[in-house]
Amino acid sequence: MIECCKPHVPRGTEICINSVLYYTAVEKGSLMVTIVVCFDISSEKFSFMKVMETFDRDFPSSTTMINYNGKLGLLMTEESTDIVSGTSKSFELRVLEDAGKHDWSKHVYMLPPLWKNVVGEETKLRLLGMVGSCTNEIVFSYKYPSTFMPSYVFYYNIERNTIIRLEIQGMEELNEMFCNPYTTELVVRRRRESLKRERYDVFDLSNNIWNIRRKRVLRDAAGIPLLSMRTKGLVPMRYNWEVYKGDSTESDNLLFSAREPNLLSFKTSLDVTLPPDQSSTVISSVEPDFQTFGRYIGSSFKLFEPIHNTLLAEVFHDFTWGGLIKGSYSFKVRVNPYVDFAFVVALLVITDDTSNLR
Repeated sequence: MIECCKPHVPRGTEICINSVLYYTAVEKGSLMVTIVVCFDISSEKFSFMKVMETFDRDFPSSTTMINYNGKLGLLMTEESTDIVSGTSKSFELRVLEDAGKHDWSKHVYMLPPLWKNVVGEETKLRLLGMVGSCTNEIVFSYKYPSTFMPSYVFYYNIERNTIIRLEIQGMEELNEMFCNPYTTELVVRRRRESLKRERYDVFDLSNNIWNIRRKRVLRDAAGIPLLSMRTKGLVPMRYNWEVYKGDSTESDNLLFSAREPNLLSFKTSLDVTLPPDQSSTVISSVEPDFQTFGRYIGSSFKLFEPIHNTLLAEVFHDFTWGGLIKGSYSFKVRVNPYVDFAFVVALLVITDDTSNLR
């Protein structure tokens, strides 16, 4: 057994460079990372570097160890958390120049103005590391990846001060055109055309983009069906909906199912579940993939990804009793970056229909 002379607890990231294993650690009696531990695999000896004495700042939880041209690098953001956002301004890189003297060089990289536009102001990312011995590109991915959000990887080139975004294809549910890298605001207007027929019109800031009629098929301005919503009635004592691509009802085209979470609830909330596989239309008993939380009156709700409690969208119902009686009222929709707003509009219609069926 290899013994270590300094009691410590590994914390954070680790990396092996030239047969030396580096990792950050917490010393006995401390609550935060204070040292970088170096373990030489060939000699089986430990050495330690006190980062708190060397650096002029606390060791942020976002710190990621990288191989910077054969040297240990500590990549960290300006924030003290492990979240990188579209509002981040800079990154800091500390490079170990001389391990024996504990000599670190400091490099600060200011992000280009295009950063916020490419990433999205409200997008939350995490540092993955650095790739390329010549290009030296920092790699980011979503902090909270989710279905109905395109899968992107971001590369920031520290030499050229450029940022690019690459999509991982084959994981999209509807279409990339329904996701924006910025907050999307929509207005949805519902009006009653007859006793048994209602219509929903969806507007962006410039024009009418979609409409939904009685059969609950979401169509674009050209009349092309994007998705269809089918109610399955009470299962049991709860309304159950299934949503398909286009105007299909085939199980292979099932996008998601939604139903009320409680048997007796005055709130219009939904549990949204993705199919376990493309050939199944059965709602499984596992925890929902998404949840909406509504109010007692009206059809306002918030859409969350429950594992990380991430807010994806908000729907505000312009509720009045007069509008409810006439069957004509409107909604304001706010969709966070990279969230499929066709998905959100479908949930709005389902929530409103479920509320009216009570």
